[in-house]
Amino acid sequence: MLPRSQLLRVCLSCWRNVPTQLNRSTFSRNLLCSNKCGLRWKKSQQAVTRDYSNTKADELDISQNPYFDKYKGKISNIQSTSPEEFQARIDQLKDKKLESLEKRKQEIKEAQSVPKPSVESPKSSGNWPPRSLDEVMKIDLIKDKSAEEIKKIWSQYYAEKDCIFGTVEAINYESLVAKAKTCPLFMYPLPKGDGYEYYFSQIHGKDIYFTPLGMYQLLKENAPPCLTVAHFPEFADDKGIVLMAGQYDENIISKQEAVILVCQMSAYYSPSAGERFNLVRLFNLTPDKFKHLDVLNEYEKMKHTLPSYN
Repeated sequence: MLPRSQLLRVCLSCWRNVPTQLNRSTFSRNLLCSNKCGLRWKKSQQAVTRDYSNTKADELDISQNPYFDKYKGKISNIQSTSPEEFQARIDQLKDKKLESLEKRKQEIKEAQSVPKPSVESPKSSGNWPPRSLDEVMKIDLIKDKSAEEIKKIWSQYYAEKDCIFGTVEAINYESLVAKAKTCPLFMYPLPKGDGYEYYFSQIHGKDIYFTPLGMYQLLKENAPPCLTVAHFPEFADDKGIVLMAGQYDENIISKQEAVILVCQMSAYYSPSAGERFNLVRLFNLTPDKFKHLDVLNEYEKMKHTLPSYN
């Protein structure tokens, strides 16, 4: 096959005189027509482009440029008197166009992608979360109480405090811990204005950390949590309950929003989560297959079971 005009700057006559040991399909800007050819280069270029260049992506239609008519005469003059300069300028325009397209593709890819989170230990906020229940209240004073009595004492203790709290059935807590061993990370939506804002979560031991996804993407493991939830499993075996409490940053989320995040998390990690937990698996194990819109669809399905905004 004859060389394309954009690959070799040589007419057909001179091409036949190229030594056979040269690879004629190799790009070479130093391979030019001889002085004897004169203007045959222009005719040869047109013929080869017409007959052998069949790749649309390789062509650059400058006639579509809004300024083409204004500079048409100058362009034709350069094309006829200095074809090498003309081709060099065309190549330069192609390079700029490709560079612009690649840059735009990368921007779109970065905007749509959700980076795979790090599994490094999150940063604690002050003295929270506590290491054990004994740091919150004396276990010896309540260990002989029934499960219902302990729930009531726990509620009374936190009723006047600016935090979230509750009790979890031991079977639900065990499911959370077991699933978090392989899938500790996920993201949850919260309605904000006319749209949604995502919050990234990480389960670390018996504690759970939430932070705005945008903050995590910016600071990674150094992102400060806006909600830290602690579990206290001291009564899981004999009472069948696990106490829970969480502190939140009121500058970022409200108490109601903190409760909604915890409720969503429970729905994904509970023993009855079923197919819903597959989204958590995708997020952790095959993030390239994860679609954040699927999480929004799940939110729409479960929102009637979540606490409503005031």
